[in-house]
Amino acid sequence: MAENAYTGYGADAAVTPLAAFTWWMRSDSHRANIRNPEFETMHVKVVLGSADPASGAVTPAATFVQMFGFCKR
Repeated sequence: MAENAYTGYGADAAVTPLAAFTWWMRSDSHRANIRNPEFETMHVKVVLGSADPASGAVTPAATFVQMFGFCKR
């Protein structure tokens, strides 16, 4: 299994799926997860909201997570 995670906040452009994907593809280890042919499944979750809601911040934010895996047969 492998995981990629990205938290974007601030400018609206940093809080998009494209921003997360671009960041992952510029990272050797994250890009390796995406391109690994052994992984047969991928799940994606997105959580929208402030990176620190307890602070009362209203800055746009989102966390994107990819999980990769395969089934042993």
